[in-house]
Amino acid sequence: MKKIFHLIDSLGIGGAQTHLLTILKCADRKKYCHVVYSLTDELDIGREIEGLGIRVLSLNLRDPLKKKRWIIAIRTISEVLKDEKPDILETHLTWSRILGTIAFLVIGKRKIISFEQGDIYNIGWQYRIANFLVSFFIDVIVVPSNAIKKWVHENYGISQRRTVTIYNSVLTELFKPQGDRKNLRGTLGLGQDEVVLGSVGTLGTGVNKGMDYCIVAVSELAKKYNGIKLLIIGDGELRGELEKQVRDLGLGNVVNFLGFRRDINLILNAIDIFVLASPFEPCGIAVIEAMSMERPVVGSASGGMPELIEDGVTGFLFTPHDSKDLAEKIDKLIRNERLRGEMGARARKNVEEKFEARKYMERLETMYVSLLEEA
Repeated sequence: MKKIFHLIDSLGIGGAQTHLLTILKCADRKKYCHVVYSLTDELDIGREIEGLGIRVLSLNLRDPLKKKRWIIAIRTISEVLKDEKPDILETHLTWSRILGTIAFLVIGKRKIISFEQGDIYNIGWQYRIANFLVSFFIDVIVVPSNAIKKWVHENYGISQRRTVTIYNSVLTELFKPQGDRKNLRGTLGLGQDEVVLGSVGTLGTGVNKGMDYCIVAVSELAKKYNGIKLLIIGDGELRGELEKQVRDLGLGNVVNFLGFRRDINLILNAIDIFVLASPFEPCGIAVIEAMSMERPVVGSASGGMPELIEDGVTGFLFTPHDSKDLAEKIDKLIRNERLRGEMGARARKNVEEKFEARKYMERLETMYVSLLEEA
């Protein structure tokens, strides 16, 4: 049985980690043995991966990475790779891509697939040079949207011919309208007649999910509508600052912070409209999840969003950084319940055709076959 070795910066809650969990749920484990290693000891999603019967281990490299002790990190990774003897290395996120590729070369191996999710906050000159250099030793660079294909070329100098676009995906059988919507709303303290907006994302300093723009837009809408609510799912060091913004705008009864949740599908079932106000989003998994739940989406007209959302058909695109335009697009959906239903139904169909996880994994396993034939 061929072994696929997944290396990721951390297994804390995030888009790349959710993506890895999703594809492993679809993996043919009779044909391939998968093993997952995290550079650090953040293993939240790692526990869910272990539930699939897949080995998950930590390399405990948080301190060497923080102190930039690259030789120690590379040596640690190469020793593990030497012991595991994988047939293919898959790297996820910046440090795993750079250090993992070098470590694999140290032991004389080559077959590497790298997932470039658009680490747009690590673009100092050192990262640019390192990503450019290691790219020559990677067999396949998978990007989640054509926007990121272009971004990788412009920022790292990597030819677009060397990247393959495979859109992020979801398991549609998990993300589908289900459960008692009335009871779900009651559990979340929501009124049955309220129009509920939802937004999902890390509230961290390194990742801008545009929650502040979303809150400003909702503050304008709250002046017009009494029965409106915004649920923010996620956590991070900016949460306190965002909560203060909510208090200053007098939205304490309008905006609810739910923190990290692993029952996103149930929460999406309770909302009416999904909003992602990121100024630049590579290919939002949360957007695809909401569309799979038959929810219309309002997202920024930048990054990979125009490739996910068909403007005026499955949702609306707004001008990045423009809270007024965001409010106007949300308002169109608040005023028209029928439009929400029609857009949601079309969004679900679009996900089934383009963003189904099993189809993603089929393409990935086809890559495995091609690479292993070359070995």
